[in-house]
Amino acid sequence: GGAITVINALRRAVQSAKVEIRAASPVRSILIEWDRAAGVVLKNGSQLRAPIIINALDASRTFLDMIEPIADWVSPLLQIKFNLTEDELQLFHPDGQRFLSYEEIAQQLGVESQKAETERQRAEKAEARANILADKLREMGIDPDQI
Repeated sequence: GGAITVINALRRAVQSAKVEIRAASPVRSILIEWDRAAGVVLKNGSQLRAPIIINALDASRTFLDMIEPIADWVSPLLQIKFNLTEDELQLFHPDGQRFLSYEEIAQQLGVESQKAETERQRAEKAEARANILADKLREMGIDPDQI
């Protein structure tokens, strides 16, 4: 029977367990209370509350589009602070320092790579200069390894 057979079997199973399915009810947002999903708000403004909410959206759409902005929520397990606004999600370490964004990490990596390249070039020049000085000492009859 294919996917439709599986869907119909699943529908019968959950309905026999007194689960209500509302497939044609567009959801505007997910209700969050006491740091958990408590229900949904439909596009028409009505609320449906349930102990379990099943969501088929990806995480990005769920957190950025379906959940009202969270101000200063702290993970009880990790002690990481989440600050979700309409524009972005910022994460903070337990000590309050903000986690760097991908762009900031990439920028830091570029700066550190440039510093490493500059230091490598400086070391090469210093080694070349030391070799020139060692050669001059040898011309003078002085063994630079004995100095």
